[in-house]
Amino acid sequence: LLAHLLNLNADWRQAKLFVRSIVQSEEEQQAMTVKLEEMILDARINAEADVIVQKEGTDVAELMHHASRSADIAFLGLSPPEFGMEAEYAVRLSQIARGFNAPILVHNTGRFAGKLI
Repeated sequence: LLAHLLNLNADWRQAKLFVRSIVQSEEEQQAMTVKLEEMILDARINAEADVIVQKEGTDVAELMHHASRSADIAFLGLSPPEFGMEAEYAVRLSQIARGFNAPILVHNTGRFAGKLI
């Protein structure tokens, strides 16, 4: 929703919007693509679903950076840290955020079809 609202601004109107998710298998990829496309239709936003299969041994952060390397802004949906793991969570977020041009970290409280970082 935030990316869509940004897209309403005249300076960003021509920007292409992707809703990305990372899954572990091709079977999950097909199902997640359907879920994301339904979510995009329900929200009535002009976006494209992009579901990436994570190969074994590939770091999620590297995969995210590669997929969004040309993005001007990246909105990252976050889950809350586990109790007692706040410091590790902050370090990981810092590592992830460094790989984007302009990361916007969003605490996701609504319906989402994938796994939050």
